[in-house]
Amino acid sequence: MKRIIFGIFILAVGIMMLLRAMGIEQFEWFFETKWQAYILPALLICIALKLIFYRKSHHKHDEHLHVQENFSTKSGELLKINARFSGYQYNFDGKKFYGAQINTFLGGVLMNLRDADIEDGSEINICAFMGGVELRLPKDVRVEVNSSCFCGGVKNVRLLNRSENAKVLHLNADCILGGVDIKY
Repeated sequence: MKRIIFGIFILAVGIMMLLRAMGIEQFEWFFETKWQAYILPALLICIALKLIFYRKSHHKHDEHLHVQENFSTKSGELLKINARFSGYQYNFDGKKFYGAQINTFLGGVLMNLRDADIEDGSEINICAFMGGVELRLPKDVRVEVNSSCFCGGVKNVRLLNRSENAKVLHLNADCILGGVDIKY
């Protein structure tokens, strides 16, 4: 509870400073230097949002990543991952994989599917806003990418797999100041 109150206080101070910098409201008693007019309020707002919305008790910590081991999905079910202000690592060791919905906001996801049993026609939908996703895939998978990016992109540096037996993975990515990196 103290963390939320402190976060709301910092958010209010950041908003006040930003309003003053934009000329909407005058707070003469607050800081007068020019560099603080934009950088400090934005920093305070980001810190406040992290304090308010970040919950660290849901996942195990391993250095800077929340490691999720041995995940599998049910037939037709998408794994839903939301990475806000943090990083997640998912390892599929021999488990079935049917697809995922990954959303990042100032965070990242590393999904290791090299040992997964990927269902042919699986779909991964990614929305990366100022964050990133790294997909590690087996060599027998052909990725079909459909992306819409602004100041970001999808990196897939593999020759096309023209094999008739290759499994197809559909990747739909929307990236704003973020990206997706596919590794084999």
